Amino acid sequence: MDGNATVLANEGIYVVFDNLISNSIKHGKATKIFIKIKEGSSKILLEFLDNGSGVPAEIGDKIFEKGFSTSKSTGLGLYIVKKLLESYGGNIRLKDCKGATFVLEFPRI
Repeated sequence: MDGNATVLANEGIYVVFDNLISNSIKHGKATKIFIKIKEGSSKILLEFLDNGSGVPAEIGDKIFEKGFSTSKSTGLGLYIVKKLLESYGGNIRLKDCKGATFVLEFPRI
């Protein structure tokens, strides 16, 4: 790879980053957040990792559903993140590990 990762996104990407970072701090009590970039020939992966409490396995499949929440919030944050990424031709998934790790996938352009 040439080190110049280009993806298709608009101002909605701010919503994605803001939501993932604020969730790490608010719900996971994270004190450190890391962002890793991995390049492939056809896609770019961004991994948001934190050192917080993580996401319990029993709710891992539900967190991207509209209205799902473990607190008194609207349950729209991760749902909106998923829909925004899908509008860019990408996706998001939760990676099972210590803390929370969200993997964002973008098609490389």
